[in-house]
Amino acid sequence: MALLNVIPDNSQEHVETGNYLPYAKFVEFLREVFALWWQEFRDSVSIRELESLFSKVAARRGPTICEFASNCMGKYLTIEPNGDVLACDKYLGDPALLFGNLLTENLSQLLVHSSNLTQARRAVSLSKAGMHECSYFRYCNGGCPHDARLNELHVRNWEGNCCGLSELMRDMELVSQQNQPALRT
Repeated sequence: MALLNVIPDNSQEHVETGNYLPYAKFVEFLREVFALWWQEFRDSVSIRELESLFSKVAARRGPTICEFASNCMGKYLTIEPNGDVLACDKYLGDPALLFGNLLTENLSQLLVHSSNLTQARRAVSLSKAGMHECSYFRYCNGGCPHDARLNELHVRNWEGNCCGLSELMRDMELVSQQNQPALRT
């Protein structure tokens, strides 16, 4: 199972209300789901986002999904039926994250020569550099670049010094510390 946030359309700017769940509310939801999942369902229901992040917090292994990896630009791609190559499916409709088209260039060349990809890698590196001081960065690596980008665009006074998941990771740390013997099995 995956827990994906309903996000605003990539073409919208500075949207504060609408048919999406603001990131802070999504994190509250994740915290509630984590508490319930851990208590009742962790052995019977797999939730990839929670399992991946909890595994990292509990120091059992690195992140297993791209959202908690380092700079993912160019590593995970979406290829549309018309040949368009984008950063990932979260960026559909965002011309700044369109890297090129396979009908006019092969994938290797496209990834080497895409100015949008070069700019995206720089933007993600800058964004993640601003989060390095967060005490939870070692777990999330700054979180998903798309989430950070949306927060930058849609959340007034977004500081960009944390991916936004710190409270969830604190909850996970507490659970991990309380269940240390159980985690060693």
